[in-house]
Amino acid sequence: MRKQRADAARNREKLIAAAAMLVAQGNGELSLASVAERAGVGIGTLYRHFPTRDALLAALYGEEVDRLRDVADMLAGELPPLEALTTWIGRYAQLMAVKYGLADAMKSALRSEQAIFAHSRRQTMEAMTKLLARAVEAGEVRPGIDPQDVLNGIAAIVSANLGSEESRKRSERLLGFLVDGLRYGSKR
Repeated sequence: MRKQRADAARNREKLIAAAAMLVAQGNGELSLASVAERAGVGIGTLYRHFPTRDALLAALYGEEVDRLRDVADMLAGELPPLEALTTWIGRYAQLMAVKYGLADAMKSALRSEQAIFAHSRRQTMEAMTKLLARAVEAGEVRPGIDPQDVLNGIAAIVSANLGSEESRKRSERLLGFLVDGLRYGSKR
């Protein structure tokens, strides 16, 4: 595969950053024209990088998951195990909120860009497994917890509490309960 030109790589990064900003502002719809405008490039440049809206959403989601994976490594190196796990759970919940905020679009992207989502599932599972094992080893979390169960719990909490500021606060409280449940029966 030929290496991408520097200006093309910058344009791709600008398009993904613009899409991320528009998704974060959240109205549930992502217009490709608004992404191109926000990135300061023409619509043709957007289509050269992302021929469909699904391709753009899949790339955005993949990049966010890769960042989340990198954050897990950074947190593991800088924070005590339980704090690293708790912080990462909060970041993962934010990513899930964005994903659920664009639920219809993400469903379509999931069907058309399955490889990116399979990669994303592996990345999040790897990060959760690493952080959970570290917290168990430190005695801060009880042993025997399935990392996929934790990820499913986070996703359930977030999906049940979308929308308002009060819903976001409820999600934070429930995530705290989830972490408390992980700690129940630990050595500390």
